[in-house]
Amino acid sequence: MAVEAEIKLRIPDTHVAEKLMSDPLVVSALREPFRETVMDAVYFDSASGALTGRKWALRLRREGDVPVVTIKIPSDTVLGGGIFCRNEWQVTADSIEEGVPRLVEMGAPAEIGEIVKNTPMQEKCRIRFTRSSSVLYLPDGVRIDMAIDSGDVSAGEKHDPMLELELELLFGDSAAMIRLSTELIAKYSLQKEYISKYERALRLIRSRR
Repeated sequence: MAVEAEIKLRIPDTHVAEKLMSDPLVVSALREPFRETVMDAVYFDSASGALTGRKWALRLRREGDVPVVTIKIPSDTVLGGGIFCRNEWQVTADSIEEGVPRLVEMGAPAEIGEIVKNTPMQEKCRIRFTRSSSVLYLPDGVRIDMAIDSGDVSAGEKHDPMLELELELLFGDSAAMIRLSTELIAKYSLQKEYISKYERALRLIRSRR
């Protein structure tokens, strides 16, 4: 299991997204250029919302040509500063039926295995986007994965465009990531995003659009 610790920020437009990737502070911390990966994620749940009711998110995401099954659940870890913390397990697999048992072997809640085995799963929503990402190497050994996601959240006939910055702490003091986000917010008029992509899709489902 890994504890995912990230800050999410909404980007006003693609022009700002380009500026973020060429910002001097960002460029000085890069060892490799940003790389693009096409992401196509399908989130699953039962008709009764067995997973959503537990605040669990189960997805099958194709990252380029690689299919990855992931389960995310709430974490007791609290870092403050607008950092989201979730427990995460993921494995390369072609389907949730193949992937979930392996996630349970890795330490994911056994209950998720029973739910998927005994309850028909259905597509809840789909999120397609292109991710431009690289790792920032900051002082004191801090490493942060920086990703700009541009795409679309869809649920049935409903769609919502998405453009956001994700900063994920890979190693080191979370205070460094908070300082970085604060500086980027001030410089580029970014807005803090307080919900995940999946939660955004759930709100879209409940909307009357």
